[in-house]
Amino acid sequence: MTNGDVKNTAKTAALLIAHGTSYPAGRDEFAQLAELFRRREQGRIVEYAFLEKAQPDIPSAVDHCAEQGAKNIAVIPCFLGAGRHAALDIPGVLKKSQTMYPNLEFRCGGVIPMHPKIVELCQYRIEKAEITAGEKERNETLLIVLGGGSRRQDGNAEVYALTRTLKELLNFRTAETGFIANASPSFSNVLEQSNSREFQRILVFPYLLFHGSLFNRAKAISQRFLKKTGNKVLLTEPLNAHPLLCEALLQIHRKILSDTG
Repeated sequence: MTNGDVKNTAKTAALLIAHGTSYPAGRDEFAQLAELFRRREQGRIVEYAFLEKAQPDIPSAVDHCAEQGAKNIAVIPCFLGAGRHAALDIPGVLKKSQTMYPNLEFRCGGVIPMHPKIVELCQYRIEKAEITAGEKERNETLLIVLGGGSRRQDGNAEVYALTRTLKELLNFRTAETGFIANASPSFSNVLEQSNSREFQRILVFPYLLFHGSLFNRAKAISQRFLKKTGNKVLLTEPLNAHPLLCEALLQIHRKILSDTG
């Protein structure tokens, strides 16, 4: 990288924005993901922020970018699927920051798509859970792909598509889709329906970025189901900070830069 390349890179900051959580583990995981991104983008200003419930917030992160000399900010919404947060809430906050920095240009990317790297990471989380549990008889396993849930149908459609993809890719005999909140079928209902069918095990993959309230709710529902029926639910980890997730974010970032020249 030449001195000119470093200079131009530094002028355009990357700002990663997640929803936010009151759970320290989830906040730490997002910070770790931002650090992975920073290491891949040597010489670039990289900041992260939460939309709500945690610090740093978006205005603070924009301040940090401006203080370091950024002229443009590539905004990367770290959300799985479409929803009001990425479509309305983040642009609304950025509009207020624009009044504070009228010469700062914001370039906003899309949410995280069902990228091949994301599918690969989903596969990794499922296989890791199977190895840890010593269970890999997929013919006798019900796979449940669990979305956070959105009131927007296009936000939920990707979870259904992911369920079909993972079923075929990993050769599960049966796979179902459920949601933790805001959409049907609910995770509880999917579990109840599975109880009338003959499965030796139930493996649940929560299609979530980090640990937080949604993951904890899924865990609590699984534990109640075990207590009620005696059927154990194998709950995998969420995507979490991982180089494959970082690579998907980097591709969103590159698209923002290429679209704007």
